[in-house]
Parts: sequence; structure tokens; C-alpha cells
Amino acid sequence: MSSCTKKLSTNFKYLQNHYLYFDEIESTNAYLLQTDFENGIIVQAGFQSKGRGRKKREWQSLAGQSLLFSIGLNEKLDQLPGFIYTFLSSLAVAETIDSIFPSLNPILKWPNDVLINHKKVCGILVETKANSQELNKVVIGIGLNVNQNEDYFSKPDLQFGTSLKIETGGRQDREIILTNILRALDENLNLALKFGSEPILNRWRQMCPYLSREITLIEGEKSMTGKFVDIASDGALLLQVDGQTEKIYAGDVSFDKRSL
Repeated sequence: MSSCTKKLSTNFKYLQNHYLYFDEIESTNAYLLQTDFENGIIVQAGFQSKGRGRKKREWQSLAGQSLLFSIGLNEKLDQLPGFIYTFLSSLAVAETIDSIFPSLNPILKWPNDVLINHKKVCGILVETKANSQELNKVVIGIGLNVNQNEDYFSKPDLQFGTSLKIETGGRQDREIILTNILRALDENLNLALKFGSEPILNRWRQMCPYLSREITLIEGEKSMTGKFVDIASDGALLLQVDGQTEKIYAGDVSFDKRSL
């Protein structure tokens, strides 16, 4: 497991310009959870042998085709609620794609996905570590499909995925995209630290077309269908079912594309 360090061509307000790259690693999130680090460190991998998504799902990727990186935070953690890191990170990715490729119209799906043409292009995994008294680590893991070809998504478990190459018709520069995501993430962190969660949630809502639509929320063997009313101030999904509003903290959202 060899690594190299370098500086990124950007200046941050909150993140540190401390960047560590591995050609191959089991998981960038696991590395940071097990390591002492300076606040705002960025760890990227060319390939992850044990990449993870939500609910211990495997995050699959081929070497050199995805952006696979994590950010480690250990300062000012008491100033933000834990849920907001997922929202501000997925928002940063969507805003970056929208700024570089405005014709793609990326959208957000609760709680952690970025979609293009209703197919998943990016997922976020936020993990934390705490001692007996307080939270002392937040690790934000981001996996963005960049240069995969269409045949990569022919497997049954990947059929609802896509990549920037597929959607734009050409290979893309992963380093340029990484730098822009980190800049947007840094700005979102500063926005949340100054003004709280609501500005982030408001911008997130603007990029989520499923609000006020009928969705089905699946958690384990249970499912509920209703109207996606809003995102609560604590990040929960508000689902109206038979005139009652349910507050949902975990689950997978599915929807009828024809209604959008």
C-alpha cells in the first residue's frame, strides 16, 4: 500500500490542503477512521478493494475510472448536527457537476445520492467515531463514477448506475472534478458553520425533484408509499401517508419516473 502526498491547486477556508493518494487501498474511509489526522485531510485512492456504501453495501469500481476519496474532520464537530455532512457533501457534488456540465441537470435523492437522468452517479458515506463523551471524528466518503463505459453497468446490481463519460460522451479529467468538489464542499462547510443547517437544506431541496411527489420508501422488508412532503430540520424525510405525516430516518427511496 504505497502512497504519495502533494498540494492541490486550490485554497481552502476550512479544509486543509493536505492530500494523500494511494494507488490501492482497502477503503479510504476505513483508513481515516483508524488513523490520527489533521482536520480537513483529503485521502484519495485509485482503487478500493473493500469500498463501502450505506448499510454495508459494496461500492464497486475499476481502477482509475472513479473518483474515490474521503475527507477527515475533527474540529468544530460540536457546532454542526451529524446529519448535515451527508447533505452538504451530496450538494457539493451535484453543484460541481452542474457547474462543469450544465446540460446534465444532476439531481439529489434522499438521503445521499446524486443522480443524472435518474441513474446513480455518486454516493456518499459519512461515518463517525466518538469517545465516551463526544464525537471526535467525522469521515466523509465520496464515490463518483467518472470514466466507466456502458458495459460496466450491465450487471444486474449496477443497472441503475451511470458515469460522467456515458452522460457527456467523452472521458473526463478526474483531478479537475476533484478540485471543484472539494472547493464546493469547503464552501458548504463554512456556510453551515456560519448560518446553521437550513441554508444547506434549502439548496438541497432546490436540486431534489421528488419533493411533493409520490414515492415509495423501503426499509428492510417494509415499504411505505406516500407524498414526499419535505426534509425536516433534523434531516428526516417527511412522508405523508393516508393523511398522516411520518418522520423517516432511514430507508431507500424509489419513484415512478413517469410522474416526474
